[in-house]
Amino acid sequence: MAKELNFKKNRPESEWLNDEDMGNFYQHITTEYGVEKGNISLFENAFILGGLIKKFNNGTSIGRSANGLIKRIRGNNFIFIPACCEESSHWTLFVYDKENKTFHHYNSYKDVNNLKYFCPFLKSGVLEVDKNSIFVEHQTPQQDNGIDCGLYVIAITELLVRRYQINPAVMSWEISGEEGEEVKKNVPLFRKMLVEGKDYFADLSTETTQKKIAKLTEIRQIIASAQNVLSKNKSTLEELQKAITELKVLASSPVDGVERVIWEENKVSNQKMLANLEEKLSRVSKGADNSQTSEPKSNDNVNSKSADSTDNKNGKYVPTPAADQQPSQETKNDLNDAISQAQDGTDDDKVNAIRKAGKIHGEEGYQEQNEQIKAIKKDLAQNNPEKHREGIIGEIEENLKKNNLSVEELDSEVQEKYKKIKNGEIKESGQIEEEEKKINQNIAQTGSKKRFKKLSDKVKKASRYSKEKIQKLKAKILRFINCSSAYDREYKSKAQSLLVELESNAQTSPSPQSIPWNYIISLAGGLVVVGLMAALVIRKKSKSKNRRKKQFLRGRET
Repeated sequence: MAKELNFKKNRPESEWLNDEDMGNFYQHITTEYGVEKGNISLFENAFILGGLIKKFNNGTSIGRSANGLIKRIRGNNFIFIPACCEESSHWTLFVYDKENKTFHHYNSYKDVNNLKYFCPFLKSGVLEVDKNSIFVEHQTPQQDNGIDCGLYVIAITELLVRRYQINPAVMSWEISGEEGEEVKKNVPLFRKMLVEGKDYFADLSTETTQKKIAKLTEIRQIIASAQNVLSKNKSTLEELQKAITELKVLASSPVDGVERVIWEENKVSNQKMLANLEEKLSRVSKGADNSQTSEPKSNDNVNSKSADSTDNKNGKYVPTPAADQQPSQETKNDLNDAISQAQDGTDDDKVNAIRKAGKIHGEEGYQEQNEQIKAIKKDLAQNNPEKHREGIIGEIEENLKKNNLSVEELDSEVQEKYKKIKNGEIKESGQIEEEEKKINQNIAQTGSKKRFKKLSDKVKKASRYSKEKIQKLKAKILRFINCSSAYDREYKSKAQSLLVELESNAQTSPSPQSIPWNYIISLAGGLVVVGLMAALVIRKKSKSKNRRKKQFLRGRET
């Protein structure tokens, strides 16, 4: 049975969250998650902040009114401050990160911005906050009405506190798209708590955050491992190559990906670490790395010198752009539309949805769509087996197109299975689907192998490529490494080795600066002079020969 909460009873669902409600929710979250003093503090006295702002703006003496908030700031690392003032009547959330002197701001309704009301006060020094503190506006899920702003503050607070409590070592302040949907899903539950006065925390959606925490932990371990490799007196070539490749993958990952979020958190230090690793790799490659010479340079004075990762103007590391290799949003939307139409549509609509599923075979992030396609297949197999077979054939053909393959490139056994399905030799729907899985798996594996071999062949020829062509090839390898295909990822370690090999081959590629133009121009000028002199000699000899010939002919006539 749900616990009772200290809320006013029998309130309408359209009622706004007031200061007292905010305080009650904050006290409950503190208890629910066992928030530890010294790390996080949820400032539940929201009404105090509004009063402080009013006094500050009116030029009235604040006196001891701010002491409670000042005490929280002094005694904790992170302070959650829900903010609502008379001018806006809109709740937003500020989180102060004391160590990094940063206010993180979350606003669920972009048409109203509380920053202009609160920023001058928060930076005034009244709260003993560093006057050089910065404000970071975060992407925030947006409310669909004019009354839920306070509940969004609660839902975002709960998300961030939960994230911190799961693993404080990997705290991130960004809210991903998936987490944004999680917040929107939880807002009605907080509304239900408010209206009924009962605890429904056990029903909150938490799966996305826990998955993200696991991913964040993995990524931070990669960075920590790279730092260890850099700190070692004697690092092997393999260790350095692996660390450099993994860091470059993080730096070039999709902008909205978890990897990039972690990279950007300490971007400058990560760039310098990568530059140090590349320099150390160069020394190790030349056999010069030993206990006396392997001390890395100060992070404050090192710039990357790699051809692909350096901005020639300022020497800063610039990650090679790498587009996400997963199916486009257009493909995803197209598939979702086809599925929606198939669920209440004709058998041909169902065939169309099954066919389009071939475009996402082997890709991650499509669990929901795959389950829907399974249901459509089951329905069609029961009611129209011939259309079911037609849909399966279409799915296989789309998968072939996606992987740029012909049937003839598949294993001979798989080719035979496909022909039997296409010719109607296999009748039973269950067997058709069983064979279809094997065929699509072989298509995906063959496609991945083909793509990797194509990249590998190009890397072997890289010493003959221009710098621009090497950059494009590097971008392709990074896209391959970062792709969402489970089959391509089987080649991830090999692709990372390709990246290192490309670096090596790129160093032997001729550059315009290495060509001795002065020598070539001088040589060309010399050849021209020699050619002219030879032509004059030949012409002179020819005239002499003609003169002798004429003299000989005159002698014969006489």
